[in-house]
Amino acid sequence: MTTIFSKRCIPLLVFTTLAACGSTPHSQSSQLEANKNNTYQQPKEPMMKKATYIPMQAIPGQSSSLQEFLTAGRDMVVENEPLTPHWYALKRQDEESAFAIFDLFPSQEGRAAHFAGKVAGALEENASVLVENGWHDGVVANIVNFETIATKIPDEATEVSKATFISLQAKPGQADKLAAFLKGGCELVIKGEPLTVYWMAMRSESDDHSFAIFDLFASEAGRVAHFEGKVAAALMAESDELLVGGWEDGVLANVVHFDVVAAK
Repeated sequence: MTTIFSKRCIPLLVFTTLAACGSTPHSQSSQLEANKNNTYQQPKEPMMKKATYIPMQAIPGQSSSLQEFLTAGRDMVVENEPLTPHWYALKRQDEESAFAIFDLFPSQEGRAAHFAGKVAGALEENASVLVENGWHDGVVANIVNFETIATKIPDEATEVSKATFISLQAKPGQADKLAAFLKGGCELVIKGEPLTVYWMAMRSESDDHSFAIFDLFASEAGRVAHFEGKVAAALMAESDELLVGGWEDGVLANVVHFDVVAAK
């Protein structure tokens, strides 16, 4: 895996001087409006409180078919799932047969409706011929549900082509500190990273020490700029204190880069 993180670092002090980013940009209203130099506009859509990530592996020889299925799935989501505002089908850049779905919901009701909907039903029906280990072991077993901690979401849908998912495991006793760190990171992204179109920090619903970052970019240039920026540098600086595995094994080893196959 090729990583594109910057090797320079800055102290965590940059985060402690910022007000925490709320669970979504809506909670930052007074601070953002008060900052005359901040041009970020709050989203008009509802707050995204829930997220789900599902990695899956195509059966050998079925990568193209699974990609076609996911591309068609986007239309089903658009036509039938108003409570699924954001849905992304992803293909790993370093592995032809590895895919994932990432989606965001304003509520648990939206997530439940999605998993009871047409895309999930069609995937269950076709998983035996498309997905390694089938529906239960190849899809359901890989579902990770998150609560969002902080998000940058533009107020209008923006075309994206690249995505990155990074899983993080907090050291014992460091989970709340990591959560606060990620909220501060959201503030930095909003203020200083116009090429990072979407950015989400999340906490697992099943393990309060398990976190993730998911971000979306219009181009590879946007991703490179993000990983050379202040958030990546600060995470590098504090990783030994906050994360199991530190920087090399706790961050770099868990970076997964994707091409966006389809998006709502």
